[in-house]
Amino acid sequence: SATKKSPKPKSHDERPSNTSRMPYIVLGAIALYLWQAHQMWSIFGGLAVDDAYISFRYAENAAQGLGFVWNAGEAIEGYSNFAWILLLFPFALFGMDLTLPSQALGLCFGTIAIAFAVRSVKKIFSIENDWSLAITAVIIASSGYFSAWTVSGMETALHGFLLLWAWARFTEEH
Repeated sequence: SATKKSPKPKSHDERPSNTSRMPYIVLGAIALYLWQAHQMWSIFGGLAVDDAYISFRYAENAAQGLGFVWNAGEAIEGYSNFAWILLLFPFALFGMDLTLPSQALGLCFGTIAIAFAVRSVKKIFSIENDWSLAITAVIIASSGYFSAWTVSGMETALHGFLLLWAWARFTEEH
């Protein structure tokens, strides 16, 4: 006579093999990053660092039809971040103070960089362990320097993301 074995009850730690904690880990890391960025933003008093105002002035002058110049009538290229100025340009067209839009863009690129770093490390190094990937997210998210520079008003987060993207593209293709 065949006896039927009852299925073993699942413990709290067991989960289906196709379920990943990674989305929650990345969201948790992003929450940590956003909290820390807010702390840095508060320390700065909501202001951008002084060099950010160089980009603001170029974007504002362009929006006023003066071209990408520091002063009207002077064709001097005094910026090193044309892509950032182009991203700020639409906000300048509406006459906005560019401090908050630049900081919001920095936060967006910082958030994207965290998620993209995890995705890239997982794909390039074929890492499947959630906790190993969490280290990538938490190291970036817990960096005070990363958080501070993303709310500085400067192009640092965009630059960091573009470097990460270029590295991932090159590595995946080779």
